[in-house]
Amino acid sequence: MSMSSAITARESGFTLIELMLAFAVFGFMLLIVVAGFINVVRLHNEALASNNAQDSARTAMDTMVQAVRNSSGIVFPANQGAAASTLCVASSSGPDTGFYVDSTTQILYEASNCSAPYTNPVPLTSGNEQAYLQSTLESSDSGDPQWKPEVELKLVVSSNNGTTTGSGVGTQCANDAADHEFCSVVTLTTGAEPR
Repeated sequence: MSMSSAITARESGFTLIELMLAFAVFGFMLLIVVAGFINVVRLHNEALASNNAQDSARTAMDTMVQAVRNSSGIVFPANQGAAASTLCVASSSGPDTGFYVDSTTQILYEASNCSAPYTNPVPLTSGNEQAYLQSTLESSDSGDPQWKPEVELKLVVSSNNGTTTGSGVGTQCANDAADHEFCSVVTLTTGAEPR
């Protein structure tokens, strides 16, 4: 073997610096791909939380508005203009219907009565969503004998897509901490008038 062929054989491989540079470039490219994937997953989870909150809020609001429109009147909130965290509508054909938010789970329920202990409560929001309900009677127009009290409903639903810890709408979705990353809040406000 001649000296020139031995030198050529040695020079045909990669040097340590070339390998380190190749690994650095590969690692940087891998980091970009992984960061992009994580960002896509995060955006997907945020979209799911937002969709869950919107769907749940709309369904619950539709149920409450329908109950008010089909009712013979509002039992409480009794004071016009005063906000209440529960809503009770009178039914001419059966028991009153109550809507309330459980203070422990923050889940919105519909019940067959208007005060605790609630009968046959049906959840209108799910376990990974939290609700805040405020109902207010519109102040009376005493000059109009045909006036009926209109209830103004404000419903706040937050969804964490199963990833948020803690309790309460305010504490769950008010900040951007790691455990609140996939949180979405929807607020719906509407008015409804009994028949």
